[in-house]
Amino acid sequence: MILNKIKFNYYDNLLEKFIQNNQSAEIKEILLKLIKSNNTSYLNLIHKYLYILTEKEKFHKVFDKKLVWVNSFDIADCNYINTFISYVYQQHHLNISSPKNYYEYLNEIIAKFNLGSIHFSNLVDSSYLYQYLIGQLYQNDILVNSSSAFFESNLKRYFTHHSFTKFFIYVVKNPTKIYLKRKNQNLENPMHGFLSSHTDYLVRHKVQENLTIEENIQNWSTNVSSWTNSNVLSTFRGYILKIEDLYNNPREILAEIIGNMIQAGVQVNLDYELIDHFLKEHPLPIEENQSNTLSNKELKLFKRDLHDVAKKNNYSLD
Repeated sequence: MILNKIKFNYYDNLLEKFIQNNQSAEIKEILLKLIKSNNTSYLNLIHKYLYILTEKEKFHKVFDKKLVWVNSFDIADCNYINTFISYVYQQHHLNISSPKNYYEYLNEIIAKFNLGSIHFSNLVDSSYLYQYLIGQLYQNDILVNSSSAFFESNLKRYFTHHSFTKFFIYVVKNPTKIYLKRKNQNLENPMHGFLSSHTDYLVRHKVQENLTIEENIQNWSTNVSSWTNSNVLSTFRGYILKIEDLYNNPREILAEIIGNMIQAGVQVNLDYELIDHFLKEHPLPIEENQSNTLSNKELKLFKRDLHDVAKKNNYSLD
């Protein structure tokens, strides 16, 4: 115990010294050494200095922007774009991990460091730590899916940081289509997550026996607004993809995604032949026929609570 405390203080003092001297390479080396030790007690130390380092642009070389997010209120809407991004990387001889949900990557962190359940309050406080650790699990870029709303804590901590995130794609779909899909699947309480009062839409993913990871989705309007915010888009090199636009003009929309990747620093080229080949190999999935329709009561609720955000995204709720 005493020896561990001595080592902790040693690395604490060393990191502070390196920060004072602006020694980014040395800081990066020490952080990686602490992670490789698999010593859970060092996580608090890493956590402490991540907040210090991410607030100063001069330390940007300490981090690798590896996370590529494809997010949507309905996680299934991410699948086609996952396939396209993976394809573009492969065709340019670049490596990216197979897509996984955010909670699955978090579960790898739990297993590696023998942690407990991750509740949402903990995820807010430690999002930078978890995403930094996820970045060290893989050598290459990492494709991540999430239905979480983008959040900002009282301490100005965010869902992610531009030091960890390379770019993101947020997929939007008409909320009536998502809701009717849920009704067709006979899901319990398909309305939950759509009304403005549903601010407690939180999913608990069971990842191990007695261990869960919480994902705070919020309601549809909040979720969409959080990711389509202009500051979020510019800071994290985001692109908003409407499913309807993809079906109406797939060639140009996929070209715009590649353009966003190029702006984010991914070493790819805009090649329409590549896009055409992809569309031939991976035709857009046929949209499910909706056997249900919105009742007058449901339509009234949707118009009352979703109208403003739906209108901003040019969606009709009729």
